[in-house]
Amino acid sequence: SLRLATNVTLGLAAAAGVATVVLVVEFLALGAYGLLSFLLVMDGSDAAITLWFLFSVPLVICTYIFLTIRVAYLAPAALMLEDVGAFAAFGRAWRLSGRQFWRLFGISLLTSVIVGVAAQMLNFPISIVTQVAGLAVSDGEFLLFFTVLGSALGQVLSAAFTVPFTAAVRSLQYLDQRMRKEAYDVELMTRAGITGA
Repeated sequence: SLRLATNVTLGLAAAAGVATVVLVVEFLALGAYGLLSFLLVMDGSDAAITLWFLFSVPLVICTYIFLTIRVAYLAPAALMLEDVGAFAAFGRAWRLSGRQFWRLFGISLLTSVIVGVAAQMLNFPISIVTQVAGLAVSDGEFLLFFTVLGSALGQVLSAAFTVPFTAAVRSLQYLDQRMRKEAYDVELMTRAGITGA
Protein backbone atom coordinates (compact mmCIF):
# COMPACT_ATOMS: atom_id res chain seq x y z
CA SER A 1 0.00 0.00 0.00
CA LEU A 2 2.74 2.46 0.97
CA ARG A 3 4.91 1.32 -1.94
CA LEU A 4 2.01 1.78 -4.36
CA ALA A 5 1.32 5.26 -3.03
CA THR A 6 5.02 6.13 -3.37
CA ASN A 7 5.13 4.86 -6.95
CA VAL A 8 2.00 6.80 -7.86
CA THR A 9 3.41 9.96 -6.30
CA LEU A 10 6.72 9.58 -8.13
CA GLY A 11 4.89 8.88 -11.38
CA LEU A 12 2.75 11.99 -11.00
CA ALA A 13 5.80 14.08 -10.14
CA ALA A 14 7.63 12.80 -13.22
CA ALA A 15 4.59 13.48 -15.42
CA ALA A 16 4.37 16.99 -14.00
CA GLY A 17 8.08 17.38 -14.76
CA VAL A 18 7.55 16.36 -18.41
CA ALA A 19 4.63 18.79 -18.76
CA THR A 20 6.67 21.57 -17.14
CA VAL A 21 9.64 21.00 -19.45
CA VAL A 22 7.35 21.14 -22.50
CA LEU A 23 5.69 24.35 -21.30
CA VAL A 24 9.01 26.03 -20.46
CA VAL A 25 10.54 25.14 -23.84
CA GLU A 26 7.42 26.36 -25.66
CA PHE A 27 7.42 29.60 -23.65
CA LEU A 28 11.12 30.27 -24.28
CA ALA A 29 10.91 29.46 -28.00
CA LEU A 30 7.80 31.56 -28.59
CA GLY A 31 9.26 34.33 -26.43
CA ALA A 32 12.44 34.39 -28.53
CA TYR A 33 10.40 34.44 -31.74
CA GLY A 34 8.20 37.22 -30.38
CA LEU A 35 11.25 39.27 -29.34
CA LEU A 36 12.86 38.88 -32.77
CA SER A 37 9.60 39.83 -34.46
CA PHE A 38 9.19 42.86 -32.19
CA LEU A 39 12.74 44.08 -32.90
CA LEU A 40 12.21 43.63 -36.64
CA VAL A 41 8.89 45.48 -36.56
CA MET A 42 10.49 48.36 -34.65
CA ASP A 43 13.53 48.79 -36.93
CA GLY A 44 12.81 46.95 -40.19
CA SER A 45 11.35 48.07 -43.47
CA ASP A 46 7.87 47.08 -44.59
CA ALA A 47 9.27 44.64 -47.14
CA ALA A 48 11.52 42.96 -44.55
CA ILE A 49 8.66 42.69 -42.07
CA THR A 50 6.37 41.19 -44.70
CA LEU A 51 8.99 38.65 -45.80
CA TRP A 52 9.82 37.79 -42.18
CA PHE A 53 6.25 36.94 -41.25
CA LEU A 54 5.51 35.33 -44.62
CA PHE A 55 8.29 32.78 -44.15
CA SER A 56 8.74 32.58 -40.37
CA VAL A 57 5.12 31.93 -39.35
CA PRO A 58 4.73 28.75 -41.48
CA LEU A 59 8.22 27.65 -40.39
CA VAL A 60 7.40 28.13 -36.70
CA ILE A 61 4.09 26.27 -37.06
CA CYS A 62 5.66 23.35 -38.94
CA THR A 63 8.58 23.15 -36.48
CA TYR A 64 6.18 23.20 -33.53
CA ILE A 65 4.06 20.40 -34.99
CA PHE A 66 7.10 18.32 -35.93
CA LEU A 67 8.77 18.59 -32.51
CA THR A 68 5.49 18.03 -30.68
CA ILE A 69 4.84 14.77 -32.54
CA ARG A 70 8.44 13.53 -32.49
CA VAL A 71 9.42 14.54 -28.95
CA ALA A 72 6.38 15.23 -26.75
CA TYR A 73 3.55 13.08 -28.13
CA LEU A 74 4.73 9.68 -26.85
CA ALA A 75 6.82 10.94 -23.93
CA PRO A 76 4.09 10.66 -21.23
CA ALA A 77 3.32 7.05 -22.19
CA ALA A 78 7.03 6.16 -22.23
CA LEU A 79 7.45 7.80 -18.85
CA MET A 80 4.56 5.90 -17.27
CA LEU A 81 5.12 2.50 -18.87
CA GLU A 82 8.90 2.26 -18.85
CA ASP A 83 11.59 2.69 -16.23
CA VAL A 84 12.90 5.98 -17.61
CA GLY A 85 13.22 9.45 -16.18
CA ALA A 86 11.48 12.60 -17.32
CA PHE A 87 14.24 13.71 -19.72
CA ALA A 88 14.95 10.20 -20.98
CA ALA A 89 11.25 9.91 -21.91
CA PHE A 90 11.77 12.58 -24.58
CA GLY A 91 14.65 10.63 -26.10
CA ARG A 92 12.59 7.46 -25.98
CA ALA A 93 9.71 9.21 -27.74
CA TRP A 94 12.11 10.48 -30.41
CA ARG A 95 13.38 6.97 -31.11
CA LEU A 96 9.92 5.42 -31.19
CA SER A 97 8.51 8.07 -33.51
CA GLY A 98 11.35 7.81 -36.02
CA ARG A 99 10.03 7.39 -39.61
CA GLN A 100 6.49 7.41 -38.22
CA PHE A 101 5.77 11.15 -38.18
CA TRP A 102 2.90 11.15 -40.66
CA ARG A 103 1.16 8.18 -39.07
CA LEU A 104 1.35 9.74 -35.60
CA PHE A 105 0.41 13.19 -36.90
CA GLY A 106 -2.62 11.87 -38.79
CA ILE A 107 -3.94 9.92 -35.82
CA SER A 108 -3.33 12.81 -33.41
CA LEU A 109 -5.09 15.21 -35.81
CA LEU A 110 -8.06 12.87 -36.17
CA THR A 111 -8.17 12.46 -32.39
CA SER A 112 -8.18 16.23 -31.95
CA VAL A 113 -11.07 16.60 -34.39
CA ILE A 114 -13.09 13.88 -32.65
CA VAL A 115 -12.36 15.35 -29.22
CA GLY A 116 -13.27 18.85 -30.40
CA VAL A 117 -16.60 17.72 -31.87
CA ALA A 118 -17.42 15.66 -28.78
CA ALA A 119 -16.57 18.57 -26.48
CA GLN A 120 -18.84 20.90 -28.45
CA MET A 121 -21.67 18.36 -28.39
CA LEU A 122 -21.34 18.08 -24.61
CA ASN A 123 -20.99 21.84 -24.06
CA PHE A 124 -23.88 22.94 -26.26
CA PRO A 125 -26.86 21.63 -24.23
CA ILE A 126 -25.31 22.75 -20.94
CA SER A 127 -24.72 26.21 -22.36
CA ILE A 128 -28.30 26.48 -23.61
CA VAL A 129 -29.79 25.32 -20.29
CA THR A 130 -27.68 27.68 -18.19
CA GLN A 131 -28.37 30.68 -20.41
CA VAL A 132 -32.11 30.02 -20.34
CA ALA A 133 -31.93 29.66 -16.58
CA GLY A 134 -30.01 32.94 -16.36
CA LEU A 135 -32.68 34.74 -18.38
CA ALA A 136 -35.47 33.17 -16.36
CA VAL A 137 -34.06 34.28 -13.00
CA SER A 138 -34.67 37.96 -12.23
CA ASP A 139 -34.99 39.00 -15.88
CA GLY A 140 -31.40 38.06 -16.73
CA GLU A 141 -29.61 39.82 -13.89
CA PHE A 142 -27.58 36.68 -13.24
CA LEU A 143 -27.05 35.82 -16.92
CA LEU A 144 -23.26 36.30 -16.69
CA PHE A 145 -23.08 34.10 -13.59
CA PHE A 146 -25.07 31.31 -15.24
CA THR A 147 -23.05 31.64 -18.45
CA VAL A 148 -19.75 31.26 -16.58
CA LEU A 149 -21.22 28.41 -14.52
CA GLY A 150 -22.41 26.64 -17.66
CA SER A 151 -19.04 27.09 -19.35
CA ALA A 152 -17.23 25.66 -16.33
CA LEU A 153 -19.61 22.69 -16.06
CA GLY A 154 -19.31 22.03 -19.77
CA GLN A 155 -15.53 22.07 -19.66
CA VAL A 156 -15.42 19.72 -16.67
CA LEU A 157 -17.90 17.32 -18.26
CA SER A 158 -16.19 17.36 -21.65
CA ALA A 159 -12.77 16.87 -20.04
CA ALA A 160 -14.10 13.89 -18.10
CA PHE A 161 -14.91 12.20 -21.40
CA THR A 162 -12.24 13.52 -23.77
CA VAL A 163 -9.08 13.45 -21.65
CA PRO A 164 -9.23 9.68 -20.99
CA PHE A 165 -9.95 9.11 -24.69
CA THR A 166 -6.95 11.19 -25.75
CA ALA A 167 -4.70 9.46 -23.20
CA ALA A 168 -5.90 6.04 -24.40
CA VAL A 169 -5.13 6.93 -28.01
CA ARG A 170 -1.61 8.07 -27.08
CA SER A 171 -1.01 4.92 -25.07
CA LEU A 172 -2.18 2.73 -27.95
CA GLN A 173 0.07 4.66 -30.31
CA TYR A 174 2.98 4.09 -27.94
CA LEU A 175 2.27 0.35 -27.83
CA ASP A 176 1.83 0.25 -31.60
CA GLN A 177 5.22 1.88 -32.14
CA ARG A 178 6.91 -0.55 -29.76
CA MET A 179 5.30 -3.48 -31.54
CA ARG A 180 6.39 -2.18 -34.92
CA LYS A 181 9.96 -1.34 -33.91
CA GLU A 182 10.77 -3.71 -31.05
CA ALA A 183 8.45 -6.72 -31.50
CA TYR A 184 6.87 -5.84 -28.17
CA ASP A 185 3.84 -8.01 -28.98
CA VAL A 186 6.10 -11.08 -29.06
CA GLU A 187 7.58 -10.09 -25.70
CA LEU A 188 4.12 -9.69 -24.20
CA MET A 189 2.99 -13.07 -25.53
CA THR A 190 6.15 -14.67 -24.15
CA ARG A 191 5.53 -13.15 -20.72
CA ALA A 192 1.94 -14.41 -20.83
CA GLY A 193 3.12 -17.91 -21.74
CA ILE A 194 1.38 -17.88 -25.13
CA THR A 195 4.59 -18.47 -27.05
CA GLY A 196 7.81 -20.13 -26.10
CA ALA A 197 10.75 -18.11 -24.74
